[in-house]
Amino acid sequence: MKDQNEPKSFAQGKKELEAIRAKIETDDFDIDQLEDLIDRGTYLIEYLTQKLRKIEDKVQDSAKN
Repeated sequence: MKDQNEPKSFAQGKKELEAIRAKIETDDFDIDQLEDLIDRGTYLIEYLTQKLRKIEDKVQDSAKN
């Protein structure tokens, strides 16, 4: 997987991931792009999951105090 650019925000990352999903579901891509789409989608899933976990940890920490 090549280096990936981090989205500017959670919302932007989610929007990009949804666009990738729509492209794949509607076959709106060149077969040569498929690997890049999958790699980018995988990166975005990891990025978004990490952001959510950080927020979840903060919420749990603040609930303990």
